[in-house]
Amino acid sequence: MPAHVANHVRYDGAAYLGSSLQPFLVTADPNKPNFRVPNVGIEKIAADRFQSRADLLSQLDQFRRDLDTGRHMLTGDRFNQNAINMLTSDAALKAFDISQESEETRNRYGRNSIGQRCLLARRLVEAGVRLVTIDFPYVDGQKARSWDDHASVWNIFTEMKARLPVLDQVVSAMMDDIYS
Repeated sequence: MPAHVANHVRYDGAAYLGSSLQPFLVTADPNKPNFRVPNVGIEKIAADRFQSRADLLSQLDQFRRDLDTGRHMLTGDRFNQNAINMLTSDAALKAFDISQESEETRNRYGRNSIGQRCLLARRLVEAGVRLVTIDFPYVDGQKARSWDDHASVWNIFTEMKARLPVLDQVVSAMMDDIYS
């Protein structure tokens, strides 16, 4: 599992931490019935072929490794290994499979993209992801597409009437899960 997953975040990236710490992006909406995370899991027959190609890549990468004094290839190796693990790992496939949750649990988090993103985040943390970033961009009934409210633009209290019930539901569900 990757160390950092960005769950539909507009402002993502590892910045000065380096490319090996870029987050794995989940851009699909977990509230959609056909939710599937791209680039996670491949069929068994393809996995065998893929692994043999990954082994070949590893062998080719050893060629003149002694010239890599800046250890740049090591960063690439980590990135490649993480990508291979995401494609071939049953644990990753299981962690991203939100359909394994009961209808009761999914309803408790809220049947909206925000509630389901938070439920997915919980599953990812349980699977070993150390950092999950979740975007809370929009709730039906609000004017803004973010939490960047200014009194000169619109009424913050009207916006909060749309956002806070959703936030209350999902935070309550997460707290219940953490302490149960």
